[in-house]
Amino acid sequence: MPWSRALKEVQKSTFDGAFAVWYTHERNEQFLLSSPYLTEDLVFIKSKANEISYDGDLSKLRDVTIGVVTGWTISPEFDSASYLNKYQVTSTEQLFEMLKQGRIDLVATSLQMYKGFNDKNQKDTFKKYINEFDVLANKLGSLSSHVAFPKSSPKSNLFKKSFEQGLKKIFLNKKLAKIEQKFGYKTGLPCY
Repeated sequence: MPWSRALKEVQKSTFDGAFAVWYTHERNEQFLLSSPYLTEDLVFIKSKANEISYDGDLSKLRDVTIGVVTGWTISPEFDSASYLNKYQVTSTEQLFEMLKQGRIDLVATSLQMYKGFNDKNQKDTFKKYINEFDVLANKLGSLSSHVAFPKSSPKSNLFKKSFEQGLKKIFLNKKLAKIEQKFGYKTGLPCY
């Protein structure tokens, strides 16, 4: 389902939680957030045929169309930059298809998600595009990922405690280190 709808459903306690919720002050107010379990780098992706560069100054991107998933937060500066031409859609896959077709100039996304599209389990129809894209060197920022639980549900504290006990267990028994190594992620976990 669309990301913004999923968050609304968690907030209403229709769902018990959602994972990979990037931290913002507003989300911390809206949800009961778990400890961070992953840090994600936010980047721009472009077509190799496109000459766009990014030196860290968003104002230089006024004349380009930037695709982003509806409901995502990228960085405080990016999110509040009303001067940018942002095109919102419901999925990252849709953004990459639009980038391939030249309908947008850049995609603002998680580097880890982008790397996930290189995974051997992805559909061949998408994998043929991945070699036509480049990650721009300067990142937009980094955000920690959390599980978000509804504040209105009496079960949320129990779910959060259970999640964090499981996370601590895989941290201590070194399974998490193996996952990090395999996928090239850094967890952002506090030391146990």
